[in-house]
This record gives sequence, structure tokens and C-alpha cells, in this order.
Amino acid sequence: MKWLTRVLIVVLVFLGNLSFAEEIIKHRETVQVGPYQLEVGFSQYPVRAERSLDITFTPVDGIQGLSGTTKFKLANSKISIDQDLVRFTKNRSIWGYDLISIPKKGTWNLEFTINGKQGKGVGNLKLEVLERPAGPSVALTQPLGLIPILAVLILATRAWWRVRPTRHAEANGW
Repeated sequence: MKWLTRVLIVVLVFLGNLSFAEEIIKHRETVQVGPYQLEVGFSQYPVRAERSLDITFTPVDGIQGLSGTTKFKLANSKISIDQDLVRFTKNRSIWGYDLISIPKKGTWNLEFTINGKQGKGVGNLKLEVLERPAGPSVALTQPLGLIPILAVLILATRAWWRVRPTRHAEANGW
């Protein structure tokens, strides 16, 4: 039993030293937003519809003294997503959205508005969003979904067999 405790401690120390908060940006685009230069980073590229990703927005001179908004608009559609630029949860020195997904495939226009010391700036980025990825097959997911139910049935049967309440005289005393 001591060896199991030691292994768990080693695993926890190892996992504690890993930096899970590090952002992994796989693709970057530079956008001119008026007088400001903005670097837009994507954790998944190419971007697919209904797929979670992180998007970061990094002004060249940092976010101090700046505020801004984004508007995601699907071309030839009324679908639009408006949001304020907020600090990224994994790196508080930049702006970003953590685990968002773009709802439909198509060409999206990302419009940025930044307000700061140099005035107001507006910029655009065209983003091509691909088809939603296919999920796992039903033949795989149904048996996997049954595993917890089967485990509970096995545990209940085993517990019943070990106790066997009808074997005791007290059970028949009612």
C-alpha cells in the first residue's frame, strides 16, 4: 500500500509542475485596427464549425489603456456575435476568448474596434470556417455508454451475493 501512495505522490508532483495554463496558439494573423496593430491567435487551425477553440487578441504595445469590442458576422447572413474584448483567462496580459465555438461554416468577418490614446481604430479579418467535424460512430458510443450501467449491476449483484439477506433468520422474522 505504501508503494501506491508513493506513486500517487510522484504523479501529483509531476502534474503540478506541468504548465496547463500555457496557451497553445497554432496560427496567428496580424490585423491593422486603425493606428493599432493587433495579432489574432487561434488554438485550432483551420477553424471548424461547432469546435471549441481559444482565440487571443494581442495589441503590439499591450492592452494597458485600451478597450475594444469584436463583432463576428457570417457573410450573407443575419448571424452576428458581438462581444467586448476581455482579458484572456490563461494569460491576463492579453485579450482573448476561452473555449468558444463558431456556430456555422462559411466566411466570417471579424470586425475589431479598439479605443485608446491614439483614438478609435477599426479593422477586419476574414475567417474561413470549415464544416463541423464528424463525431464518433453510434456503434462505438452506445457500448461505451453501457459500461457504467454494467459496472453498477455487477457491483450490486456482488454485494447482494455477499450479504444474501434471505439466508439470515432475522430476514424471515417479519
